[in-house]
Amino acid sequence: MKVKLLVSLDTASKLRIADARNILFNYLFAKHHHGIMFVRADDLTPPPEGADVDPLETLRWLGISWEADPDCPEGSCRPLYMSGRLELYRSYARQLMDDGRAYPCFCSRENLREMFKQQKIHGQRPKYDGRCLRLSSAEREEYLAKDTPYQLRLKTPEFVTEVDDVAAGRMVFDPQDVADLVIMHYHERPTPALANVVDDRVLGITHVVRGARMRAHTPREAFLRAAFGFDSPTYCHLSLILGEDRSLLSERHGDQFIEDYRAKGYLPDAMLNALACQGMDLGSPDQLCSLGTLARSFRIDKIRNSPTVWRLDYVQTLNRVALDKLKDEAIVPLLIAHVKEAGYDLLGRGEAWAKEFIAAVRPGLKALSDVKDYVDVFFAEHVTPTEKAQALLKDRAARKIVDAMLTALEEMPEVTRENYRDLLDAGRSQITNRGKALVLIRAALTGADVGPEFSQLLPLLGKELIRIRLENAGRYIPRGGS
Repeated sequence: MKVKLLVSLDTASKLRIADARNILFNYLFAKHHHGIMFVRADDLTPPPEGADVDPLETLRWLGISWEADPDCPEGSCRPLYMSGRLELYRSYARQLMDDGRAYPCFCSRENLREMFKQQKIHGQRPKYDGRCLRLSSAEREEYLAKDTPYQLRLKTPEFVTEVDDVAAGRMVFDPQDVADLVIMHYHERPTPALANVVDDRVLGITHVVRGARMRAHTPREAFLRAAFGFDSPTYCHLSLILGEDRSLLSERHGDQFIEDYRAKGYLPDAMLNALACQGMDLGSPDQLCSLGTLARSFRIDKIRNSPTVWRLDYVQTLNRVALDKLKDEAIVPLLIAHVKEAGYDLLGRGEAWAKEFIAAVRPGLKALSDVKDYVDVFFAEHVTPTEKAQALLKDRAARKIVDAMLTALEEMPEVTRENYRDLLDAGRSQITNRGKALVLIRAALTGADVGPEFSQLLPLLGKELIRIRLENAGRYIPRGGS
């Protein structure tokens, strides 16, 4: 039997970390068994106006592919779209109604809210009371003749239903614990349970691998399958993903969408490996594995059932490893947009200069967007010294050092890796404490007391920018400082 899986993707939202992990595990399971994974784009709800949302493209960025919609032309990678399958779902729903296993419920939303409110007042668990099931045929026809909006409900089955769950074991569902389930909403919109059951049947899905938060759909799907007489696929509900405070991962923990990490300059390999660790032991947690390696080592029966914690520092560690694998020339195009956001042109002084800049800053990058912490030091004409740097520049020796460096600079055609020490020596020669001289030079050139190595900083700044920086530092040196 060929392994077949189906994952749902909300096209109105960016890709959440938990959903990305669930889809990745489906992909790895399918690849491990040389099976296939379908993606169903749940597109019935449009994205918010003006929102730039394309979770399918995010999956492609991660390197995750899927089986094309069987109804599409050969060679197409188009996923299944829920909007294009509505008639399929409706035909199965009508089949249940024709067989007497489902019935129309004409209760409005207001009626249902009042029903549940009264049940709570009387200490009862809110639950649909089946009043529309008790309608006579004449009453039902009268509602239909008036085009009264209705939902379609499944009659509560008479027998318990079971499903096998790889992580949780055998799950038994008692029909007394549920009300008559809605399987079609008003205006014939299918519920997720109906769509899942129908698509699982039509596509021959063998396994359902999804997050623990989707477990509430499982009894609904089990009762629907029993009503249709369908066999059940094997389930595996993956563990919850928590924030570092052990509460469910949410926006209060910071970035919760894959797109947010991508925008900050995290690389696909780092994200894939961080996601794979959310419920699976990799063996080498600080090393990056390819998708192929992850698929080969994937074992669904080895998935941890306990909740996992999403740790930003671990994601940063993996991204640091991913960045280390890239050559400087490969990072240049990745950094252009981040430098531009800070107001500068990375390639403005040529690609060779850009490579030198990257070599200087990449050891401090956890994500590509961290480059914004360095751009002012290397690009800005004028820097505003920190309070500590301003205090340093009040030293009596600061004026001597700055003036000596300006004089030496005039005699240089350009500052290079070969002669930058001459410029430093001009400043250091003004006082006996050469360590102190270097701190003052750094304060004058960068506006801070710490920063890049002079061997990288001075050649990258170049003669003209060094002159401007030194003259600007003079504004913070008291008159008569010499």
